[in-house]
Amino acid sequence: MNEEDYKAIIATYQQKAFELFNQNIVLETQLNSFKQKVETLTQENAKLKAAKARKTKVTESEDFT
Repeated sequence: MNEEDYKAIIATYQQKAFELFNQNIVLETQLNSFKQKVETLTQENAKLKAAKARKTKVTESEDFT
């Protein structure tokens, strides 16, 4: 291999490394967005469960009166 071959290999390596780095950033950003969405939905689910539990307790107490 001559110097031009090595330059071509290095250029290709640098391009692929750059592409993989960018893909990694995109995937980490998506992962963080999904984690945040899951956390939001989990909190919303907990609120709905609590509201349902309160409603059930109120309905049960009304049945006995």
